[in-house]
Amino acid sequence: MSTEEKKTDNLISLKDFFESDMKIKESLIKSTPTEMDDYNEESRIKYIDKLDEELKYFKEQFLSITMKFNFGSSIEKSINEYFLKAKENLVIGDFKKGISKSIYVSNFSNMRPELVEEVKKSCVGYSIDRIFVLDSLIKKSQSINELLHVFHSYIMNNEDILESIPKLGEKTNSIGEPIVLYGEENEVAKKIFDDFPLDMDCGITDIISLENKVLMMVRDRGHALSIDINTANLDEIDIKYFVPKLCNREMIEKLPGINKSGISENGATGLLVSSKEQVTDKLFDFIERVPTDGDIVIENRYNSKEPFKSDEYKEVTYQEINKPGKFDFFRKVLLMLKKDDEKDINNRDNK
Repeated sequence: MSTEEKKTDNLISLKDFFESDMKIKESLIKSTPTEMDDYNEESRIKYIDKLDEELKYFKEQFLSITMKFNFGSSIEKSINEYFLKAKENLVIGDFKKGISKSIYVSNFSNMRPELVEEVKKSCVGYSIDRIFVLDSLIKKSQSINELLHVFHSYIMNNEDILESIPKLGEKTNSIGEPIVLYGEENEVAKKIFDDFPLDMDCGITDIISLENKVLMMVRDRGHALSIDINTANLDEIDIKYFVPKLCNREMIEKLPGINKSGISENGATGLLVSSKEQVTDKLFDFIERVPTDGDIVIENRYNSKEPFKSDEYKEVTYQEINKPGKFDFFRKVLLMLKKDDEKDINNRDNK
């Protein structure tokens, strides 16, 4: 296979992965248990059977990804072993109240902080060159959400994959994060790349340009905002999105095109429709509205819920964000709570 043929194959594989990524996320949301799924023993049994069917679909998706990227027999074996164990986890004897949500969370939607940290350590930058990294992370995954996170992090941080796809452009935003355009010529994708605001505080932004589609992953907006843009009809461009983390539910509910009935603890989806002339304006306005960790609402000691909006909180936020190293949201929260303690002490002393 020639170099150009390999680039074409990897471009197609990456496109297929983004599409699978979106489908898996949508299926996870649709599988979230409702009150009726936990109504009685019969409804719980029916719900667990539904999850069993979903496992078959998820298995097909992950095996397809493995085959298209030629990850090899060892990864295929690990995927089969993962889903064998996942199926065994659905075999339960006591269909007590609450079991539907418990099974769903533990086997489908959960994302353990320790696994996230392990992925960060293993998939840093563009330095992955050994398949055993992926194999090891698959073996440590305990939910579909974790498994998807592993695959996404491995693929999007794999220099062998990304460098084998034509790079059409790259620039850096005002906080030093790259905005990269990959793929093939697409007028809408080029306009998005050229016009992408450098002062918008996004993390790494990947834009995959295809003949009639633009796929985007914008880090640090709703954790990792996924956007799927259909450009087949330039008079009516569909902008489909998935926000995996509800940093601020009130802000999520106000997003343009949001599907309010589909909002759950596992994310939110939506759809925008735009003309070619308005696509960048609508897209950038939408991205700007997607909440970040800095918009998370916490309940302070005075029992009022608010995001980090006051001048006092902004001071802490900006100080922490501008420190060298990775953003540590929990350290920021602790510092804020410490300030609340100091304020409470001063108020008592002044009485």
